[in-house]
Amino acid sequence: MRTRHPVVGLALAALAALVLTGRPVLAQSGCIGFAVASLESPKAKSVPTFSVTTTSDLLLTAVLDASTKGDHVLEIKVITPDGGLYRSITVPITDPGRAAKAQSLKGFPHALLTKPMIWTVIGRRKALAVTVPFPVGGTDIVSNGIYGTWKLKASLDGAPSTCATASSFSLKE
Repeated sequence: MRTRHPVVGLALAALAALVLTGRPVLAQSGCIGFAVASLESPKAKSVPTFSVTTTSDLLLTAVLDASTKGDHVLEIKVITPDGGLYRSITVPITDPGRAAKAQSLKGFPHALLTKPMIWTVIGRRKALAVTVPFPVGGTDIVSNGIYGTWKLKASLDGAPSTCATASSFSLKE
C-alpha cells in the first residue's frame, strides 16, 4: 500500500503541474527532476515563488525514474541567485518500504539516516520521490536579503554532472 505524507503530496502535485506545462522533468533512467513546495504556498507554478516572511521551510522533492533501485546517495546543490553554492544537501536513499538505517558516508563524521523513496505517479508515469526540508525562515537567506531566482542541481552517487535540467524557484521578501 502506498501512503504519502500530505506535504509530499503538495510537492508532487507541484511537479505534476510542471509536467503538464511541458517542462521536462524526468529524462533517462535514474535522472532527477524537482518539485519545490511549502505548507504555506502549495500552488504549483513553472517557477514557484515563496515569501521568506511567511515560509519557514521549503520542501525539495527529487523525483527519480522508476527503474532506480537499491541504495544511492543523492546530492542536492542549492545555488543562490548570483550563482554561488548556498548549501549542498546529501541524503542516502533506499528502496520504498525498506527501513531507514544509519549509513556511514565518506567525508561525513557521523552516519546519516537513509530515507526510503516513495512511489508516485507523475502524469501517467510511475516514478520514485524523496523529499527533504530546506530551511528558509530565520536563516542567512533572510538576514542577508538573498532574494531572487535560485536553482537546484542534483547528482546521484557522485556522478560528475547532473542528469536533469536545473530547476528554479524564487524567494522574495
